[in-house]
Amino acid sequence: MAQFPALSYYGRMPDYVVAFCHFSVDEFVPYESTRISAENDDKAKEKANEWMNKNYALADDRTWLNVVRDGVGIYSKQLGKS
Repeated sequence: MAQFPALSYYGRMPDYVVAFCHFSVDEFVPYESTRISAENDDKAKEKANEWMNKNYALADDRTWLNVVRDGVGIYSKQLGKS
């Protein structure tokens, strides 16, 4: 299925929050984050992985990479685990 660009009401690309998190008491607790804009969820995942690679020194074996759009998680990846 094709994924079309998701534009907001004002014609802008949607904003995403990319964060390094630890999982604690059934929830993700962010400790480092940034905002990005992307055409769609797949592009946001690509940009999130680029940000992760640039900031990997901030991660440890308990770290998760999370991408959130409009309060909904669209991607999670546990770092430090194969």
